[in-house]
Amino acid sequence: MAKDLKMVQKYCQVSKAEEVLLSSSAAPIVLLTIKNNTLSSQVAPKQKKLGFMCLTLRYIIYYCSSLIHPWC
Repeated sequence: MAKDLKMVQKYCQVSKAEEVLLSSSAAPIVLLTIKNNTLSSQVAPKQKKLGFMCLTLRYIIYYCSSLIHPWC
């Protein structure tokens, strides 16, 4: 779970179609290709994709406003 699209783009390649899905009110988990190895090697070892969803409800966004790293 990430607080916004900018956070997801820090870790994964995101196409326009994937941006639309991540911004959807349905809040699906989207499998994305990993951009770089900035996450711990313990997170999805040997995987080429990560599953992300973005926060959509205002009160959750407010509560997680200090979130720096994705929730794992």
